[in-house]
Amino acid sequence: MKDNIVNNVEAIARDWLSLLLLGLGITFSPGSYIGGMFLALAGGSLATTIDSESRRLGIFGTLAAAFFISHIAVIVAIHFFPTWSPQVVMGLSGFASRYIARFFLRLLQRIETRSDELSDRVIDRFAPGTRSNDGTPPPSTEEEAP
Repeated sequence: MKDNIVNNVEAIARDWLSLLLLGLGITFSPGSYIGGMFLALAGGSLATTIDSESRRLGIFGTLAAAFFISHIAVIVAIHFFPTWSPQVVMGLSGFASRYIARFFLRLLQRIETRSDELSDRVIDRFAPGTRSNDGTPPPSTEEEAP
């Protein structure tokens, strides 16, 4: 039993690409990942070419967004939708990567503009009674010394 495990670990260790992808959270075959990544990068480039918007990310920005978003999307899809093809998920998410990136950037900007209100809500939730609704501290219950 122990010899089988050692032999399997040695076989996996010889394949450095599998180890690298496993470290990145990819649990399916390296060939499927590489094929899916080519589809993601092609989809991101195609979406950039088709989009008539004047503001472009540039080729490296497009490729970086397609790489990052398709990588995250395939990890999520493998866990929640294991029957879906990784290549299809990566290709579609690469195509939609610039729009997904814009969505999350706008979401984070809205969170940043409301950060004071959100932090007050978090503080009130976990430390009730430390502030009143108008932002002033609660009245002291201790008597002041003369």
